[in-house]
Amino acid sequence: MTSTHEYPRWLSDREVARLLGISDGTLRNWRSEDMRAGRGWPLPGRGGLLWRRFGRTVRYLITPDLLEAPGCGAEGCHARR
Repeated sequence: MTSTHEYPRWLSDREVARLLGISDGTLRNWRSEDMRAGRGWPLPGRGGLLWRRFGRTVRYLITPDLLEAPGCGAEGCHARR
């Protein structure tokens, strides 16, 4: 596991999906729900994730508290709803 001093940092949707143990399609669906509900930066979206669009690229802000959340381990995190 990486040390927490490297965080917060912005990760791609594929990296976050792998970290959380979910598909990147799920993250796309969650972003779509966030936009329809009017949730945007700086408020956390579905799953408690902070995300932002940089041009056409989407990045998620990963913080040490997200990595230390219950359900996060060597096999990945389980998404919170």
